Amino acid sequence: MHRAILILVLILPTAALGQRIGPISQDFGHGKANGSVTITNQQLTPLAVSLSSFQFVVKDGQKQTITTEPGVSVKLAQTSLKIPPKQSRILDAEVICPQGCNVEISAAMLSPGMRTPSGVQIRLILGSIFYVAPANESGKDRRKKVLIAGNVKP
Repeated sequence: MHRAILILVLILPTAALGQRIGPISQDFGHGKANGSVTITNQQLTPLAVSLSSFQFVVKDGQKQTITTEPGVSVKLAQTSLKIPPKQSRILDAEVICPQGCNVEISAAMLSPGMRTPSGVQIRLILGSIFYVAPANESGKDRRKKVLIAGNVKP
């Protein structure tokens, strides 16, 4: 029994480190973002990925998901894919929001090798944030304002 627990403790951290998403954040100006997100599978098993996007604001130091505002458009090149072992995929994304916005592209990952002792598959969610500034502001200024609103030193 102790051996099984030790093996599980050693396997789970390596399984959780088997995926990466990058870049973590990107800055864009002029109300439009044409960017990409790279997802890497460092495991020895295929990785199923489901992509979604949502708009968020930071209020009182907390990130809050909001209903997508009128005029905001997020287009993902793909919403689901399977990444072979030891490979990466680059996914293109376009975000249009003339007034400026913050959008997170979220990747939910399911891997056959990531299971609990009871057989439940572990899901890992990683995100990449697009800070899109309006026409009169730079993307870096937008990110700085969001970090300050979140009580994080920029």
